[in-house]
Amino acid sequence: MGVISRTSVMRYRNVSMAIEEIARELKVNYLVEGSVKRDSGRVRVTVQLLRAIDGTALWSESFERVLDDALAMQSEIALATATAIGIQIVPNEAASIRKNRSGAIHAEVHDRYLRARHLLSLRTKPAIQAAIRYLREALAIDPVFAPAMASLAFCHALLPITSLLRPHDCFPAAQSLASDAVSLDASQTDAHIALGLVDFWYRRDWNAARHHFLHACTLNPGDSAPLMFLAHLHSILGEHEQALTTLGAALILDPVSPIVRTHHGHFLYNAGRSFDALRPLEQVLEMAPQFWVAHLMRGKALATPDHVPGQIPGLSATSREAIDSFLLSEQFAMGNSEPLAFRIHTMAAIGRSVEAEMAFRTMLEMHQSELLPPLHRALGALAVGAPSAALELIEEAFAENDVRLVFLLVESRWNALGESSYADALERANLSAYKLASSGD
Repeated sequence: MGVISRTSVMRYRNVSMAIEEIARELKVNYLVEGSVKRDSGRVRVTVQLLRAIDGTALWSESFERVLDDALAMQSEIALATATAIGIQIVPNEAASIRKNRSGAIHAEVHDRYLRARHLLSLRTKPAIQAAIRYLREALAIDPVFAPAMASLAFCHALLPITSLLRPHDCFPAAQSLASDAVSLDASQTDAHIALGLVDFWYRRDWNAARHHFLHACTLNPGDSAPLMFLAHLHSILGEHEQALTTLGAALILDPVSPIVRTHHGHFLYNAGRSFDALRPLEQVLEMAPQFWVAHLMRGKALATPDHVPGQIPGLSATSREAIDSFLLSEQFAMGNSEPLAFRIHTMAAIGRSVEAEMAFRTMLEMHQSELLPPLHRALGALAVGAPSAALELIEEAFAENDVRLVFLLVESRWNALGESSYADALERANLSAYKLASSGD
């Protein structure tokens, strides 16, 4: 049985849609619907199982507990619902679930944890920093609440990717927090994902990252996140078919998650299929018009006209649209200079050199007040015809383990470094072997 991820399901909260229509969009046969009421320190949850084909309620039950027993009640609901659907849970596994989940959890701790999990999905610096505040508040109340510690590690592992924070300031903390979370509870998926992200973005140790992501998949087969990051690993190594197949499994679990579907477009783009990448990206923007990562990837795809049927490189129609996408991405990112770097590159590529140089000067001015990642500045330098400066910035990127180094193999714009310099950069980024393998294919 497959279970759709919470991030895909929650968009239907408070939406007036027929059960049949929701089920059709999610491609499911059954839906579980519930209501929650709190009163005088107690919580009452009513759950019913609905058959999608006709909306018939096949089973319903109510659960009532004191508020601090809410997590134990969730396990009861899960077991009761599974039984109602006809899933047979072997006795020792059911006992294990009850044993691991039955301890009373402080209601405020759980509330802060859930708020943080929601904010994490937005992938912006302010949202992730707010998530960190909630998680720290949760841990101040309960210092050994492993889920909060694991999610805090995940937050620190995401910040250098989604914001301008330096890798050295984030990844060691992510490593430490994830290790502590695993020591408290080895089943914490977020902790293993965080360890994988440290190896992926910071150390570029592909085998170690793969191990962590696969282990996280085993721990929680219903979580789309480890599958998504495993697909990311395949993609940046040029293993494009594996990337798309693995992401397809994540999409089954989480079909309308903005970040998962954005990566569908992203990995198609990495595979040189920019035209195909546009459809999933535009689907994301229909659901989440302010999702900056989708605007960024749409701009990249539109600015690569050699992959678009009938489009002549250098023509302005798709390039202007790409620039508009980069501008929207800059607006909604709230603290990421990647859209600016690609906007500079696109303007220079279509002959708007004066505007590109002005934007590059703006980038350098921004760097004086808030340090911008070296590879973003290097891409801008390449665009305005300063290859020596770009090479110096690549040296800086290696010195600080800039996370964008992982994209050297799949981002064609870096070919402008020249054959020798590009080959050297791939070697130092632990990517040259994959370049040879993809060339052999």
